[in-house]
Amino acid sequence: MGNKFTILLIIFLLSSCHSSEEVARIDYSLKRGVNFLESKMKEFDPNLIGLLLWNNERLNLGIKIDTGKLFKNYNEYQLKNIEIIRKKFTNTQDFNAYLKEHPQIPIDELMVRAYFCDQFGLSASFYPELYNLSMSTEYDLAHALFITSLCINKGCGESLQLDSLQSKMITRTVKYLKEDPSVTDLNTEFTAFLLYSGQYDLVDKDYLEKLLQQQNVDGGWVGEHSKSYKPYELHTTFLSIWVLGEWKKEVLKREMVNSK
Repeated sequence: MGNKFTILLIIFLLSSCHSSEEVARIDYSLKRGVNFLESKMKEFDPNLIGLLLWNNERLNLGIKIDTGKLFKNYNEYQLKNIEIIRKKFTNTQDFNAYLKEHPQIPIDELMVRAYFCDQFGLSASFYPELYNLSMSTEYDLAHALFITSLCINKGCGESLQLDSLQSKMITRTVKYLKEDPSVTDLNTEFTAFLLYSGQYDLVDKDYLEKLLQQQNVDGGWVGEHSKSYKPYELHTTFLSIWVLGEWKKEVLKREMVNSK
């Protein structure tokens, strides 16, 4: 009995050391990425500010964002895109009226409706529109997966329909990533959305390791096959930070379970 207990203790300690080392490596890369993103915030895409603020709080990324100073860099048109995420609506009628007055492209409208679905619900037309989006390009599939998972995680909508849609999207996403394992901007986006969907076990761990290895010396990232004229891409950097934040969250969660 004593020998068996000793062996189990050794296995537990070794796995704990491995997990702690994994978190340390993620943290080191995360801090460098966050510092780089902060230094380039003036160049950051205003359409992503809502997601950046949301992830910063949700994943405790520690990105210092001076929103007052940041918004001064954007013109009136760009501020309208930010406003739709920041605006507080009091009822469904106001929400629908605002969307009608500020028409969005389909992918953005679905995203906004998903973001506020716990307040205003989802219309019957939402589901076929989401399905149609998922059957378009790989880019649209990635965003359809995120939109679906956002609704599920918020606990709104028809769960059977959403679960069925999500399952099919996840299957196609995993298949796509197996066929093309290169660390591109799109594949990093797919990986971030898979992790957000709670599919850590379906994510290729070699991909996560490659993501760490391909971080630039300055802390930023640029995707493979990129046509960027700069040695970095802020969109890819943002997505890489998102992936690392989700990865760290999952490792810490498993550490806590194992320690009980």
